[in-house]
Amino acid sequence: MTIERCTNSTALVRLATWLSPAFPTGAFSYSSGLETAYADGVIKTQSDLQAWISWSLTAGSIWNDLILCAAAHRQNETIADLCELGCALAPSKERFSETIEQGSAFIKAAAPWVNKIEPQETCPLPIAVGMTARASEIPVDMLMPVFAQAQTSNLVQAAMRMGNLGQHQGVEILASLEETQISTANKAVTATLDDLGTATLFADLLTLKHETTEPRIFRS
Repeated sequence: MTIERCTNSTALVRLATWLSPAFPTGAFSYSSGLETAYADGVIKTQSDLQAWISWSLTAGSIWNDLILCAAAHRQNETIADLCELGCALAPSKERFSETIEQGSAFIKAAAPWVNKIEPQETCPLPIAVGMTARASEIPVDMLMPVFAQAQTSNLVQAAMRMGNLGQHQGVEILASLEETQISTANKAVTATLDDLGTATLFADLLTLKHETTEPRIFRS
């Protein structure tokens, strides 16, 4: 794969582009079960949403994604094995589609920066991000906090698109979770695949329920 050395400024700008809501991965189409959580009254208030996202960061799907992203950057394991593991960790059909379709879209969209990535039949988003950052020689300790923020921001934006959260409230949540994002991202840098696992079974069950929920806005 093509390797291009990044300065810190270039790396930051590149990450801001890759993990921007405008980057064509289709992230706006997914809510990771958040839509069902609101529909069922599990989340009612701003503090409920903040707690939901915090758990996702520290003990849920985002935590697993951070570990996979860091592992793809290190590449101590083959990318094929990591992709297989990432697919197996998806708790529902919709979450599987969410990570696979975004991973494929990310690799395609990142081609102007990294023009050759090891092809994979199915590649989860965090693995796509990790190996693309490695190919650009973006340091993992710079990548991880930005990736954590992007994942957090996606959930906040989903709540805003549903009309359950105002922009000022969304910003307040992002500000309040800043330290959690940084500390969790730093922890994931040194985590191993043995640290994979979640304690958010209820959130996973809601992603399953979303598959048969009508009407709905999001694809997960």
